[in-house]
Amino acid sequence: MKKIVVFIFSFIFAFALLSVVSAQCNIGEINMTSASFCNLSGQMQSLKADGVSCENDFECLGSKCLEGTCSHGVAAEIAQQKGLLQNILDLFKTPLPVGTENITANTTTTFNFSTTVYEVRIRSSKSVYATVSTSSIGTNIPASVNAAPPGKIYQYLDVSTFPASARGSINNAIINFKIEKNWFASNNCNSSTVVLSRYVGEEKRWTRLVTTKINETSTHIFYKATSPGLSIFAITSERNAISIACGDNACTGGESQSTCCLDCGCPAGKSCSGNVCISAGQNATTCDDGIKNQGETGMDCGGPCAACSPECGNGIIEEGENCLNCALDVKCSEGEACKYKQCIKQGGSILPYIIIIVLVIVGAIVIPKKLKKAKKKNEEMETKTHSMIVYMLDALKTGVQESELKDRMFKAGWKNTEIEFALKNAKQQVKEGEKSKKVESVKK
Repeated sequence: MKKIVVFIFSFIFAFALLSVVSAQCNIGEINMTSASFCNLSGQMQSLKADGVSCENDFECLGSKCLEGTCSHGVAAEIAQQKGLLQNILDLFKTPLPVGTENITANTTTTFNFSTTVYEVRIRSSKSVYATVSTSSIGTNIPASVNAAPPGKIYQYLDVSTFPASARGSINNAIINFKIEKNWFASNNCNSSTVVLSRYVGEEKRWTRLVTTKINETSTHIFYKATSPGLSIFAITSERNAISIACGDNACTGGESQSTCCLDCGCPAGKSCSGNVCISAGQNATTCDDGIKNQGETGMDCGGPCAACSPECGNGIIEEGENCLNCALDVKCSEGEACKYKQCIKQGGSILPYIIIIVLVIVGAIVIPKKLKKAKKKNEEMETKTHSMIVYMLDALKTGVQESELKDRMFKAGWKNTEIEFALKNAKQQVKEGEKSKKVESVKK
C-alpha cells in the first residue's frame, strides 16, 4: 500500500516539475501576486503603470491599453461599457439594411453597389447574418486615421459590415472599384500606378494592397484589390513624371507650378528649389507631392521620406507585415492562431491531464481499500468452508469426480458460491501437492 502511494505521488510531482521546467508562460497570462504579465516572447515582465506605452490590455496594471497608453482601469471600463450600451441601443433603433443576408462560413458572398466601390466579394471564417456597406469619405483624412498614405488621394472609403461585430470574422475580401478617366488628366496622375491601401487601426498604419487593372471604358477605369479584411481604405495614384521639357524656361506641355516650378514659377511668398516650391527657411524635401523624386524609393516614401509600406497580397512577407495586418502574406500554419500579431501554436487543453491526475489519486485511495475488503472477504470464506475444503481434498485424491462432489455438498446444505470457492481451493492444493512430489523425485 505504501509503495503504491509513494509511486503515485512521485509521478504527480515529476509531471508537475516537468511542466514547469519545459513550458514558457502563456502569452497574455497575468500574475497579480508578482504584478507581472507574460509578454510576446513568452517571458514574465512587470505590469506597466498608467501613462506607459502599451500594445495590449494585459500589459497594464489598470487592465486597459487605450490608444497605445496604459489608462486607469475603472475609467476605461466605464467608457467601454457606455460604448457597448450605446451600440446595443443603436442596434435596436436601426433597422437591418436592404441586402442583409446569411453569409455562410468559407463561402464567397457577393455584394453589389452603385458607388466607387461597385462590388465586394467576401469570405467569412464563420456564418453570420449581415450586410456589407460602402461609403465615400472624400479626400480629407478621416478622424479615425492618424496620417495619409503616400500618393495623390482619389477617395477615402469606409467598407464595413452591419452589424459591425461581423467584420471581425471576415478574413478575405475582393474589392472592385472604378475611377473616372478625367480625374487622371485633371491631377496629372498615372492610371497604371493606382493602389488601394487599407488602414490597420490596431497598428495605426496603412498597408498597400496588390491592385490590378481589370477593365476600361470610355469614361472609367476598373480595378481589383484583395484585402485580408474590411476597414478604412484609400485609393491613391502617382503623379506623372515631370515633362522632358521642364527646365527650358517655357511653361508648356501640361507643366504647372506643382510639376515644374523651374519653368512655371511658384505662388507668391515661395521660391523654386530643386523643382519644388518652398517657403523661406523651409527644407526642399517634400513627401506629399505624389511624385517619386528626390531619391525616394517609392512615391512619397523611402529615401528622405518615411519608409514605404509593405504591399499586402503579393505573396512576399515584407518588413512590417504580420498575421494581423496582412494575413494574405503571413499565413499561420495548421494548429496555429494569430494572436498579438504573431502565429502562436494552440496549446492543448490541460483538462485531460487534470482528469488523469484525479483518476490516479482516486485510484490510489479506492483500489487499496477494495483490495483490503476483498482480502478480508476471502479470509472469511476460507474459514467458513475449511471443513468442506478438507473433505473435497481427500475426495479428489481418491478419484471422486467434481460433479459428484458438488452434488454431495449441495445436498448437505452448502450454497453454490461456497461450493465453488471450496472446490477451487481444494483443486489448487492438489496441484501444489503434485508439484511438490515432482520436485522431491528430481532431487532424489
